Formats: sequence, structure tokens, C-alpha cells
Amino acid sequence: MIFILQIKNKIKDRQVVNFLVSQFSLTQKDIGELMSGKTDTKINYQIFCRECPSEFKVELTFFIKEEVCLELEIFNSLIIALSFVDYFSRAVVINDESQDPYRWILVNEFKKIFVTDEVIYDDNGLFNEGLFIDYSTAKEITINSAMKVLPDRDYYLTKATDRPVFYNQDPTWG
Repeated sequence: MIFILQIKNKIKDRQVVNFLVSQFSLTQKDIGELMSGKTDTKINYQIFCRECPSEFKVELTFFIKEEVCLELEIFNSLIIALSFVDYFSRAVVINDESQDPYRWILVNEFKKIFVTDEVIYDDNGLFNEGLFIDYSTAKEITINSAMKVLPDRDYYLTKATDRPVFYNQDPTWG
């Protein structure tokens, strides 16, 4: 499974490994950088830094085998985001799994959760290539409200061939 966190500042490989070891009781051997070629890992990760102006400059992607997701109880990006904020005290943005590509879930450095929109155009009416959050649209929600619209344990227990593509279809969302 793939889980993506959008973060504001650069992060080093060592910080990612230390985070995963600390928060998910893994060993360093369980973790690999995606391009390292390691195949015997439980979790691989990739750090991508945007070249364009962006509030959230870094995309941190985790690639986790399904059986590991069940073992570690990682069923969606919010679970990783909350642990990340606990460990680093940094804000994180994740996909809300809806069909709206400009809607996001923001977890601030105090672990408050918001549904928010992306700023699509800059002040000159030009399309933003980077990721900027429109804080004027932010609506605070509870962890339970967010978890209700994201994949859960039952989604992973469904046989992969019978599992539909997951979409947040809650009509009251956002």
C-alpha cells in the first residue's frame, strides 16, 4: 500500500528511519529507501522535494506491504500523519481520499485536524504548481470524523481481488 505525507521542510533519510523505528517498533533492517534496491524490508520510503515554490515542499511516500499494514495497524495516511506530528511536531497534509483533487486533510503541529482546500491560483491568477493550503477554508474535525472516511482494517481484510478502489464518498464531508 502507498501512503503519502506532504510536509513543509526537507527531511533526511536518517530522520525518516529513526521516526519509523521509534513510532512503529521496527528495526533499521525493516526499512529501506525505495531506490536502494532492498527487497527484504517491511517499509520502503521515498523523499521527493518540489523544485517549484510551495508551502509543502516535500512529499514523503511510504510503500508498505499489506500484511505489514495489518501487523502494524497502519490502514491509512492519517495514522502515519498523527505519528509523524507526534514525533516531529510538524504540520502534515494528506489526501482525503475524495474525488476532489484540491481537498486535503491538514494535521497541524498540535495534532488538530482540519479539512481544507488547496490554493489553486496565485494572486496573479496563475496556476500554482506547488502545494499551498487555503486556511480560510479550514474546518476543524475530530480524529473519528476523519477516520470514518478513510480506509480501515476491514478494507485490508477484504480479499484484494474483491476490494474496490477506495473513495471517500461521505456526502457530509468537508
